[in-house]
Amino acid sequence: METINISAEYPTLFINHQNLQSQKAEAYVKTKYHFVNVVDVVQHKVTPLQWIEISQKCGVALGDLFDRTNALYQEKVHHTSNFDENDLARMLSENPSMIRTPFVVKDGELKFYESATDL
Repeated sequence: METINISAEYPTLFINHQNLQSQKAEAYVKTKYHFVNVVDVVQHKVTPLQWIEISQKCGVALGDLFDRTNALYQEKVHHTSNFDENDLARMLSENPSMIRTPFVVKDGELKFYESATDL
């Protein structure tokens, strides 16, 4: 298991390299900050425990990390409400395409990227 270094000194950007919006966010964040920790959720297997820790540190519900427009999310999660935190974390870990990317974690806050002004 790789460690994800979330620091108060610099942002950690979570992306899906297959997503154009993630590529734009990465370029923007790298121009804005001297150092950026980039985590590609497809290439870097984030564990269920790591998703729970990120969620708790940032005060964000695990359910908010899902891309609700994703077809797999619609099929497996959308109409079911009986998942606990561990189930949701496991789904995020096993199905990175369901993660709402890109987002930045900095100073204990998680921000989703819709446009450059969001970061």
